[in-house]
Amino acid sequence: MSFGLFLLALAATGVCAAEIPNLVGSWTGVGPGYVEGAGYVDGADSDNLTFNITEQNGRLFTGEMTYMVEGMDVV
Repeated sequence: MSFGLFLLALAATGVCAAEIPNLVGSWTGVGPGYVEGAGYVDGADSDNLTFNITEQNGRLFTGEMTYMVEGMDVV
């Protein structure tokens, strides 16, 4: 039984020790989202999104997200 617990602990440690990717930079794409007053939109109905990630500390990051609404950029 203790060997099974050891293997379980070893497996959990391996999952938690996964390398955190560096997200700093500019990322662009489309995807589903929610628009207040209009509801959910899928990727085909949405305009480009741009994420400009300026700083990262482990799993936490900061930056700006820009997207378009009726042809105008929203930051």
